[in-house]
Amino acid sequence: MRRAGLILIALVVLIGAAGYYFGSVNPVTNRLHFGLDFVGGVSAEFQAEPTPGAPVNATSMQRTLTTMRLRTNQLGVSDPVLQQVGPNRIQAQLPGVKNQEQALKYLGETALLQIKTPHSHHVLVSGSELTSAQAASVPPSPTNPSGIVINLTFNPRGAKAFAAASVKYLHQPLPIYLNNKLIEAPTIDSPIPSGRAQLSGGFSSLQAAQRTAQLLMSGALPVRLKVLDVRTVSATLGQKSIQDSKIAAALALALIGIFLVIWYRLAGFLADVALGVYVFLLLGALALLGATLTLPGVAGMILSAGMAVDANVIIFSRVREEIVGGKTPRASVEVGMRHAFRAIIDSHSTTFLAGAILFFLGSGEVKGFAVTLMVGNVISLFTAVLLTRSFIRLAADAGWAKVRAVFVG
Repeated sequence: MRRAGLILIALVVLIGAAGYYFGSVNPVTNRLHFGLDFVGGVSAEFQAEPTPGAPVNATSMQRTLTTMRLRTNQLGVSDPVLQQVGPNRIQAQLPGVKNQEQALKYLGETALLQIKTPHSHHVLVSGSELTSAQAASVPPSPTNPSGIVINLTFNPRGAKAFAAASVKYLHQPLPIYLNNKLIEAPTIDSPIPSGRAQLSGGFSSLQAAQRTAQLLMSGALPVRLKVLDVRTVSATLGQKSIQDSKIAAALALALIGIFLVIWYRLAGFLADVALGVYVFLLLGALALLGATLTLPGVAGMILSAGMAVDANVIIFSRVREEIVGGKTPRASVEVGMRHAFRAIIDSHSTTFLAGAILFFLGSGEVKGFAVTLMVGNVISLFTAVLLTRSFIRLAADAGWAKVRAVFVG
C-alpha cells in the first residue's frame, strides 16, 4: 500500500516537473506552426491557362501544384497551403510572407531553360534535363562584368546531347534562352563532354542568380498561371486578441481543474494531472506532425479537450456509483472503469470517424480542424483509459480510496 502511494506521488511530481519545463523553460508552443489568421501573410488565387501543346487538365494541374509546392519550400515559406479550387484554379496561402510581389512572381514564373541550335532554333537541351543549377561568383570579365554565373550540370541524356552539340557546332554561338528570352549565345571553343555548362546572363547580384537557379531546379510550370486575386493578410486575430485567447484558455482550464477537484476530490486532482499530460501530448504531437495551427484547429483542440474531461467525468461517476453500491474501493475502480470504457470508446470512435470524413472530404482549414480533432481524440482516449485508470488504481491500492469523501466526493 505504501509503495503504491509513493509511486503515485513520484509520477505526479515527475509530470509536474515536465510540465514546468515544456511550459516555461522550453515551451512546446515555440515549435508549433501558425496559419494566416495568427501570423498573417499572402493569400492569392491563380487561374491556369493552356499553352501550346499543354492543355489544362487534371494531370497538368497536379504537376503545377507539385511544382508550386517545391517552389514554396525553396522560398522558405513556413507551412504554405496550396490547393486546387475547381477544374482550373489554385489557391495559395503563404503564412509569414511580407514581400507579396516577389512571392507571387516566384510561384508563377515559368523558368523554362532551353539551349538551341544556332540557326534553326531547334531545342537541343532543356531545363528538364538539369540535375543541378548553382549560383556562384567568378572573376569578372568583359562579357560578364558582374562575375555572377550559374553552373549547370545535366543528366546523362542532357550531357550526351550537349556534348554532341558542342562538337557539331564548334566555333559557333550556341544560344541559351530563359523563358524564351535570349540570355547569352556563347561561342563553343572546344568540345564539352562533361555535361557541364555555365550560364552568365548579366545577373545583377548573387541573390538574383540564386533565385533563377532555384526556379530552374523546381522545373517549368506545365501551364501558364494568371493571378486572379491577391491580398496581404494581416494576423486577423491581432496580438492583443491572441494574448486574450491565451488568458481565456488558461482560465478555462483552471476553472475546469478546480471544478473537478471540488466535485471529485482526490480523483479530480488526478484527472487534472492527466488533463495536463493530455495538453502537452497534444501540442507535442501537432509540433511533431508539422501541422499548421489555425483558428479552426484551435476549435478542434478545444473540442477534444472537452472530450478528455468528459471521459474522466464518466469514469468517476461510475466509480462513485459502485462505491455507493457497497463494493470495495478496488472493486469499484475496476467495475466502474469497465462500464465507463464502453461509453468512452463509443463516443471517441464516432468523433474520430467524423474527423476522418472531414479530413478526406474537406480542404484547407477544414482539414486543420479535422487533424487536431483526430489527434486530440486519440490522445484523450490514451489519457482517460491508461493514465487516469492507472492513477486511481494506485490511489485505491494506497488505501486513499477507502474514504469516499476524500476519493470521489
